[in-house]
Amino acid sequence: MAKLRTPTKALITVCGTVCRKNIFVSKRTLQMGVMDAVICFNEGAYAITEVLKALKINPGVNTCEGLRKIDYVRICETEMAVQKASKESRTTKGKLKESRMLYNGQCKMSTLLEIFRL
Repeated sequence: MAKLRTPTKALITVCGTVCRKNIFVSKRTLQMGVMDAVICFNEGAYAITEVLKALKINPGVNTCEGLRKIDYVRICETEMAVQKASKESRTTKGKLKESRMLYNGQCKMSTLLEIFRL
């Protein structure tokens, strides 16, 4: 499962996948790879079709559909990661609230054992 990261680390990861670190490339190739990574990071993979159209290259139907699917999968994975993190936060917050209630004498011990499944 993907971890949530800062935007800078995420961009560096995207640049690393576009321009491999173990292969020597020229400065121009590196610049183009970084620009491609920035476009994909900011606008999504489908934005590559706009670059191709600006270069007077018409992308094919399969290219457009594939890039849309890449964007869709990326969004779905991110939403799932956010939902999982949110759920973990809610359950932790609930457990802390129950333990505070026990400490204050407002909760029964059986309830706390049930919460922590001891």
